[in-house]
Amino acid sequence: MVSVFFLCCKFGDAVSQTAQTYLPACFGAEGVGDGRSAPPREARAMSMRLLRLSTGLGAFVSLAAYGFVTRMPHLFTADAGVKSLMRRSAPMLLAATALHPTCMCTEGLLIGSRQLNFLAGSYAVNIGIFLSVLAAIARSGLPLTAVWKALAAFQAVRLTTFTWRGFTSGLLGAGGARAPAEPTQNAAAAEGAPASSLAAEAEATGEAAE
Repeated sequence: MVSVFFLCCKFGDAVSQTAQTYLPACFGAEGVGDGRSAPPREARAMSMRLLRLSTGLGAFVSLAAYGFVTRMPHLFTADAGVKSLMRRSAPMLLAATALHPTCMCTEGLLIGSRQLNFLAGSYAVNIGIFLSVLAAIARSGLPLTAVWKALAAFQAVRLTTFTWRGFTSGLLGAGGARAPAEPTQNAAAAEGAPASSLAAEAEATGEAAE
């Protein structure tokens, strides 16, 4: 099952590499993002496309992995007890593989926008918690299903953290400040025109109409 999970991870890794490769070009001469200034519209559009793609990939890959493990466990073992354990762990494999592509997509978006300090801090905390949970599972002698639950929870925490950062930094969603529209030449002239000029223009317009 671990081999199946890591095989499925390749899809998420590909989306992450795509984000890291192409997202920086969307910032153009403005440079990459820092999480404080609003990203340009092109960066937001690409981020949302990749997010939708990774969500679809997660649904496809997770269902394929679940079906493979539950329908063809004989490819891995002939032991009935192991097959039963695989079936009990399959829902957590489904959850982990469903979340992984989107998790890697949001990670790639943050790397592509150079929000590296946030990534380093979040990974230090998340990995520390994940390893502590695995150590507690080992000491308590919990079954294999507990390990898969911890792995699925790790993906969920990463996805929540990275997605929250993406939305708050304006990289995801319709957020992000847009530059105000430049005033037209006529509007600017009208704003700066003195009252006497406007009155004379109105009088001339009235005479022409008569």
